[in-house]
Amino acid sequence: MSTDLNERKVSIDLDKLGQAFIVYDGATDTLHITLSDEEADEVVLLENGVIVQLKKGSIIGFSIPNVMRHG
Repeated sequence: MSTDLNERKVSIDLDKLGQAFIVYDGATDTLHITLSDEEADEVVLLENGVIVQLKKGSIIGFSIPNVMRHG
């Protein structure tokens, strides 16, 4: 898992937002946002714990841990 997303440019395909789905996992207190059903070719862990899934440099999903603790 890479942690250098701050040094790279990535994009979100706004056309895929209509296909997005959001799932909250209460057991792990994690919010999963999926923008595509494609399989990620890279996964990046950010310093704040957010996990970003990328496909060819575009964000196709992300997971945000501890959502209720920070909400």
